[in-house]
Amino acid sequence: MQLFSLAKHYTEGMIFQRNRDILIEGEALVPSEISASLGDDTACITAEAGHFSIKLPKREADCGLVLTIKACSGETKQTIKLAEIYIGEVWFACGQSNMEWPLHDTDEYRQNPVINANSDLRFYTVGRITMAESPDFIANDRDWNFNEDYGWAGCDEENVIDFSAVGYHFAHTLYEALGVPVGVINCNVGGSSIFSWMPKNAVTPDIASFWADNPGVLYNNMLERLSAFPARGMLWYQGETNAGNESGKVYAAALEALVGNMKDRQQYHDFAFNYVQIAPFGDSGFPHWATVNDQMRKFFLHHPDYAMITIGDIGCYTDIHPQRKGPIGERLAYGAMHRYYDLSHEFTGPIAEKAIRWGDEIHISFIHAAGLHQRLADSGRFELVYDDGTIKEATPIIRDNAVYLPLPEGPTPEYVRYEFVTYAQVGLYNKYGYPASLFELRVV
Repeated sequence: MQLFSLAKHYTEGMIFQRNRDILIEGEALVPSEISASLGDDTACITAEAGHFSIKLPKREADCGLVLTIKACSGETKQTIKLAEIYIGEVWFACGQSNMEWPLHDTDEYRQNPVINANSDLRFYTVGRITMAESPDFIANDRDWNFNEDYGWAGCDEENVIDFSAVGYHFAHTLYEALGVPVGVINCNVGGSSIFSWMPKNAVTPDIASFWADNPGVLYNNMLERLSAFPARGMLWYQGETNAGNESGKVYAAALEALVGNMKDRQQYHDFAFNYVQIAPFGDSGFPHWATVNDQMRKFFLHHPDYAMITIGDIGCYTDIHPQRKGPIGERLAYGAMHRYYDLSHEFTGPIAEKAIRWGDEIHISFIHAAGLHQRLADSGRFELVYDDGTIKEATPIIRDNAVYLPLPEGPTPEYVRYEFVTYAQVGLYNKYGYPASLFELRVV
């Protein structure tokens, strides 16, 4: 007689987050005494029929452990043993098709189709559901793309070519820096809206109407059941869908709801969040593309402990899916190193903070702007926007890691904008080779 079952993601070869409680979850089919042991650590509970959870003490990085779960109900007993358990760094990789995009369909893999086997890299893909209004762009013949999870597996040719390319490059880069096992939980659906990835109780009044159009379907069916599984943080690459409609104007508020819910589920105040701006793209059918990127910039300024990645150097005019995913995964890893692992490493480009009128100039200050310089033939288009709707182009002067815009005679402009278009051609870079974010700033 079966007394209990474990949640789907508890399998041989799985990885737990180091220095977090070891959480074991499952379903008790009848009232039972249930115990869990990992190494020398053991915990026991009395479980009623239904969901149960057991916590074991935090552990440092390790591998080759055995997790044993035992249950007893009267004379009936059941034991499950899971071998090859890893302890290391665990990250969620979530979003839409650019996070979903498989390794085999990238420039990096086409140029060098060699995968170095590494069992310390652990990958898990949550079974995707498809939505009639948001088709899965990356559908292939792997069963786990549709409703069935593809369980924990190490890094080899068979396991990773269909895995998230961004997630793969992130894990590889982070592993090289830390030297501990790294796991990535791949949970994404092409064409999805940010509002599909949050529950109703996370929704605030300013985003409620947009959430009602996508009422948490992917959170409820994919992410929720893993959202309490202890992890270091979340990688987020999404926004293209919201750039196509009015919801792009409240993207920062949507990010607040998304991250707030994950922190509540994780119950760790230092749950990390690394995210990617959307790349330049030439399709005019996304009227709020620049707005979404600027909303991301504003969110980053409010949350300096997170890591936002600029990718203005990676876009393609004719393809919403940049084929170079390696630099994106690497920059996300550099952001993790810098923010959460005490390894100083620049990870993003210049981010505009303020625009202040100083005499006959506007002074624009930046963060992440060491060695600010013009890389392309020009630095990109700066615009002065006046309260009567007039727009005038401005010629920038770069000095002391800031930009100065000489003002024509007349009133002070209300806003200053930089490459505030869908296909931004960013020419401003820092000394680390990362492109600036586009922006719109009110002049003060």
